[in-house]
Amino acid sequence: MHAPDAPDASDDTHDPHAHAGDGIAEDRLARIRRRFAYSAAALATAGLIVALNGCGSEPEQDATDTATPSNEGSVATELPVGMPNFVPLPTALENFALFPTDGAISFNPTADGVILDGRGYFASTEQYGPDFTVTYEYRFPKADPLGTEEVPGENTGCLLFIDETDKVWPRCLEVQGKWGETASIKSNAKDVTVESTLDEPARDAARKPQGDWNAVTVVSEGGALTVTLNGEQVSTSQPTALTRGRIGFQAEGYPVEFRGMSIGE
Repeated sequence: MHAPDAPDASDDTHDPHAHAGDGIAEDRLARIRRRFAYSAAALATAGLIVALNGCGSEPEQDATDTATPSNEGSVATELPVGMPNFVPLPTALENFALFPTDGAISFNPTADGVILDGRGYFASTEQYGPDFTVTYEYRFPKADPLGTEEVPGENTGCLLFIDETDKVWPRCLEVQGKWGETASIKSNAKDVTVESTLDEPARDAARKPQGDWNAVTVVSEGGALTVTLNGEQVSTSQPTALTRGRIGFQAEGYPVEFRGMSIGE
């Protein structure tokens, strides 16, 4: 008698529970896959949290640790003008530029003005003239160690009618801020001669001691200048070939502070 053939192990039709076993296996596989997915998501979330905590753990740089103060993002201080139709010059470099650009001069806003230090100037991008009025106050916050009480060595000035070429020093006229020449009018252009007057007794009486604020008003009428120091007229000049240009303020090797700067046409 012939024995019946053994069922093929690969043929599940001989096992009534084969389909149920496959279902259980697939269900387990699905659960395992879900667990791996949840674990992967958890690991990704944990990694993100660690990354965020790592970024937050870096100490923020203290602005006082910066060797060279940055001018970017400075907010202009609203200055009292005191005259109609006058616009205060900003204490940030909006519509102004520093020269030279190699770091030889620094521009640092204060509560009500700016401090320049180094050797250079900042000048408007807009031109003015031949008629305008400029007002400003200036002082030297530090004493010159090489100067004397009688003749301090600190030096600054207001630059007028600056032409297109920027250099140290530009072609322009200047109202001096140096102690021995305070409020005098000079030419910084070799090809321009300025005819000017200076009332030295009036200037000396009006000038405040070094370290105090000195207030200057410069009026240009057709390029002819009149300079008032602390309310006293002290110098004048006749028109020259320079009657229109940019306006700037300089530092000449010493820290100098400006405030109350405004200009009107």
